[in-house]
Order: sequence, then structure tokens, then C-alpha cells
Amino acid sequence: MQRRKRLERRGIIISAVAALLLIIWSAARGLAYITVTSSLMEYASLWGIVLQVMSNKDEKRQKIAVCIVPAAMLPVSVVLAAFSIMQLDTTALYMSLDYIPALVLTVIYTISVLPVSLHKRQNLNTASWGGREASFSALALSLSTVVNLMLNKAENPENGMMTALTGGVMALFILLISANIGLCAVFSFHSTGESIRELRAQYRSKRRTFHFLAVGKDCVMVLIKIALSIISSSFFMFANALFSSGIAVARYEALKMNGQERGIQLKTAFKVSSVIIFSGLCYVCYSIRLFFGGSPGAYGMVMALAIACYTFVDFTIQIAAIIRLRHDGSLEAEALRVVSLCSILVCFVLTQTAIMSFSTIGEHHISDGIGGVVFGSLVIGVGVVYLVLNYIRSANENR
Repeated sequence: MQRRKRLERRGIIISAVAALLLIIWSAARGLAYITVTSSLMEYASLWGIVLQVMSNKDEKRQKIAVCIVPAAMLPVSVVLAAFSIMQLDTTALYMSLDYIPALVLTVIYTISVLPVSLHKRQNLNTASWGGREASFSALALSLSTVVNLMLNKAENPENGMMTALTGGVMALFILLISANIGLCAVFSFHSTGESIRELRAQYRSKRRTFHFLAVGKDCVMVLIKIALSIISSSFFMFANALFSSGIAVARYEALKMNGQERGIQLKTAFKVSSVIIFSGLCYVCYSIRLFFGGSPGAYGMVMALAIACYTFVDFTIQIAAIIRLRHDGSLEAEALRVVSLCSILVCFVLTQTAIMSFSTIGEHHISDGIGGVVFGSLVIGVGVVYLVLNYIRSANENR
């Protein structure tokens, strides 16, 4: 065991030296992307060294050190994603003088980090476990560097896109690792599965609190859309913010159904469906305007990608809400599922408009208008079906 620890310590020190040499080499050769990724690799190795040192300390200090790791790794994922996206239009090729030393140093770095990663959870103390998790981030960074080097050995118009895609995926992987470390740290360093089960138990015990936090989330989403509409000078984005306001009101009304008598719940369900129908009608009316020369606004690539990322996050949250409530047969859960479904429908329109604004040459207001009318009509349809369903329920119970 002691021999294994010595091997790991030497490996993590060698990785830090290799990353430092790679920084110096890439900076001297003017390789911006490699300089950034190697700097992040050095940062990850330094954290590995810190955690290796902390593994000899008492348990309390180990826990404090590991609890800092998620916050420390968050900037790594952000920087990697940002610089990878910046490579979309890059077509520069690496010459052998650039390529071979950079690849050799990256391979040395990867081999040096590997011994820290090859451990089982139950064989480690807290700090060593944190070092193992951090080493996965280091490996993700080295993989991004290797892919960039390999792609740019041959001329291909898709090199920049593949570099951006790989960097984005690795950044997401690092973000997930950070979330896993934070989750396990919160729940006393259990395994990931045990921590998720504990999180579910906490959610069930405080379900009402989390539901009202969802309303707060809707309000935050509205504020983000308003900010994006101001930055991009887009009334179309502002119209989406108004629709999200209607969704927030509908969700709040649905949450009020908890603990009410069934008759009152049905009346509240009428309010939810009415708000949904009204919001859908307003959205369709605005979308019709696009057929007569109105414009949803033009977005640059950065703004369009920001809107698409925001929409993807919102889409994921709403899907998760539907899945979470699928086995709950209460009227409250049913209303919340309907609200989440309507929010998902409008996500498609927003994503379509953002992407087409920079990927399509010429006017695209007709296709945006069609998308808005179609999905807005689907929202109205969902509201009408829900209204009729509750009317039938109410009529049956009043017989």
C-alpha cells in the first residue's frame, strides 16, 4: 500500500512538471488553445498534490479540503468550454515542431495521472478519494488537448467544430465530476448511489419547499429572458419572457392545490388551464405578427448559443419534473405535469429561432412564425383538453 502511495505521489508530481513544460512550450510557439488547456492541466495536478498531502491529515481537514474541490473545478469546466467554442472557426495546423513535443508531454501527463485514478472507493480515505475524482478531470483535460493536436495534423474544415465539441463534452464531464464530489461531500462521503438515494429522501421529506422553489426558478428564468431580450434588443425574447410569466403563475396556482378539498382543487385546476390558454393565445397572436414582416430579432453566434444553452437547461428541468411526478395521481401533480409540458413546447420555438438566426442566410421570420403558431396552438390545445377534462370531472362529482 505504501509503495502504491509513493507511485501516486511521484506520478502526480511528474504530471505537474509535464504540464508546466507544456505551458512553456505552447506559449513560446504561440499555441493558444494548448496553452490554455495545459494551464488547466497544471491547475488540476496542483489540486491533486494538495489532496495527496492532505491524505495524511486528520479526517476533519480532509473533508474541508475535498469540500473545496467542486468550487475549484467549476472554473475549469467554464474556461475549457469557452475556449473550445472559440475554436469553431480555427483552421490553423500544427507543424511537427509544434505537434510532437506537445503530444509527448501530454502523453506523459496522462500516464502520470492514471495511477491516481485506478482505485476503488472503499480502499481510500476521504482526501485520496477526492484526489481520484480530481484526476478524472485532469484526464478529461488531457483528452481535449490530444484531440485538438490529432485533428490539426490534417486540413479539414470540421477541425474547429470537432475541437469545440470535444471540449464542450469534456467540460460537461468535469462539471458532472464536480457535482458528484459535492453531492458525496454533503452526504458524508457515501458512494454516489447512496448519496442520490439520500437526496431523494430529503426531497420527499421537504417536497413542498422544493415545489415552491420551482416557482422561484420560473421567476429567475423570466428575469434571464428579460435580460437576454435587453442585450439582444429582441421583442421576441421579451414575448417569451411574458409567456414564462404565465407559466410561473400557472405553476403557483397548481401548487396551491395541495391540501385543498377536491372541489376547490377542481376550481383551481380551471384557473391553471385558463392561464395556460390565455398565455398560449398571446403567444400565437405575437407569432402571427411574424408573417407580416415582423422580425424575431437577429442574434450573433455567442448570443444564439447562450439562448440555446439556456433553453436546453429549461427543457431538462421540465422533463425531470414530468418524470418525477409521473406516478403521482393527485390533481396537484397532474396540474404540474401539464404546466411543465406547456413550458417544454415553447422551448422548441426559442431554440429554433436562436439557431436559425445565425445558421440561415436571409429572412427566416416565416419559419419562426410557423413554429410559434404551431407550438403556441399546441399549448392552447393542452389547456383546452385540461379544461374539458376538469369540467367533466366536476360535472360527474356534482351529479
